[in-house]
Amino acid sequence: MHHPIPLMMLSHRRGGFVILALALVLALVSSVVTVADGLSLSKLHSRVLQEQSDSSHTPHALNRLGQQFIPLHQRERNSQEEEEYFERLEEHHDMLHEGMSMQIEMDSSSSVGASDSLSVDSTGKNRNGLEFYKFGKLTGSALIDTHSGKVKEYKLPLIDINNSQYVGRIQVGSPKRGTKPQYFDVIFDTGSSNLWINSDQCFSQACLIHKRFKPSNSKTYKKLDMEMSVQFGTGYIDGFLAQDTFVLGPLRIENQAFGQITNEVGQVFVSGKFDGILGLSFPSLSAASYKPVFDSVISQNLLSNNMFSFYMTALPKQDSAILLGAPARDLYEGELVWVDVSRPLYWEINLIDIEYDGVSLGVCPDGPCKAVVDTGTSLLTGPSQDVTKLLRKLRVHRDCTEQQHLKTITYVIGDKKGTHRFSITPEHYILKSAPRNDAFGKPISQYCRAGFMALDVPRPRGPLWILGDIFFRQYYTVFDRDNGGRVGFAKSKPLTHDPIQ
Repeated sequence: MHHPIPLMMLSHRRGGFVILALALVLALVSSVVTVADGLSLSKLHSRVLQEQSDSSHTPHALNRLGQQFIPLHQRERNSQEEEEYFERLEEHHDMLHEGMSMQIEMDSSSSVGASDSLSVDSTGKNRNGLEFYKFGKLTGSALIDTHSGKVKEYKLPLIDINNSQYVGRIQVGSPKRGTKPQYFDVIFDTGSSNLWINSDQCFSQACLIHKRFKPSNSKTYKKLDMEMSVQFGTGYIDGFLAQDTFVLGPLRIENQAFGQITNEVGQVFVSGKFDGILGLSFPSLSAASYKPVFDSVISQNLLSNNMFSFYMTALPKQDSAILLGAPARDLYEGELVWVDVSRPLYWEINLIDIEYDGVSLGVCPDGPCKAVVDTGTSLLTGPSQDVTKLLRKLRVHRDCTEQQHLKTITYVIGDKKGTHRFSITPEHYILKSAPRNDAFGKPISQYCRAGFMALDVPRPRGPLWILGDIFFRQYYTVFDRDNGGRVGFAKSKPLTHDPIQ
């Protein structure tokens, strides 16, 4: 049985696994494992939520996680020694970022904006008034309406990091003459609303081994008069707000506010394979009330349909993707089942019950429970009392034996229009460590764990269930902002081709 981890993030090795605690967005990865034993919100996060929920002067403080915004103070210049150290380290960045920094396959222009670097693929097909464009291996493809100029569909590949993180590449800033575009690998997180990346003013270890944004190379950059601080259980982040242009394939998002990190302390940031977080939840969750990225996309009228969706897979040699715009019909089976958002804060829906082998567990005896559909959490989480009950039924053996008794777990989800059942099979909720050898080359047995973790979020925001990446790997999921906020689910289709095609 796993107890909630009382820190924002904690790395602890046990039997070849890495135990991870997450505040909606972050994940720590080890090169010797392929699954996480635990990944969830933290006790610290829960405590902060409780404290801030009683504060009348912080209406948007729910997911601030100790984050504070204060007038910007004059910052001391970094020493020449630090600058020289960074220059030496930056030369080896590609090696340090191995597994994430792949050669970008795109044209040589200075920007990937729709007006200056789009190129039609070799077929030149016109799909019912939609032109198809392919940007590159890491920057995806798009269908653009030739009449309105709006993007009908944009597919951005997500790189699967040990089934714990799914990261995608974005461009920040508008390159000045003689400079290259600046790309960052970020987690697209439906459990938060804010955007932050590392700054070239950051000289902590975590920043130095990840990509850092250079404002001096962007002609559209503007510094804002607001400082930020985020306190985590095992570290902290300091920085300030700024604004710039963000580019995702054909989408140029102008004047987007974001957090620029100047100090990043904690092992989690050193080990994580990401350069920042891009929040996709509602603006009511945004710290300092600045506009989230997707709300900027909506206000700037960039998409034909104000939707985004996720296709995630753990299968080798098969890419995952985030899609902006209309859902991609080739990525799911059957029809989408739509469920209204119960509260436009998180992507929160009503959980009616959970069944094991068709029998109710009685987890919501007093009416619907709250469930958050969250791409930033790797596992499936719920109140400790209910998760303990479920784990006792499962009786998962750590040595991966006697798994034949395991049955399907079904989430019963609904709204006033009706209820729907979404089943998770053992092959998806049982996580196995990677086959490996010990120091003497002798094979080490695999370990198995159930992909559930106990997490107690206090009232009034909790109790909460979280549908994390395990759920997404079985169900193609659509997030719709055009219809008052709703989530669509359909069984993911196993693909024999690159989903970006």
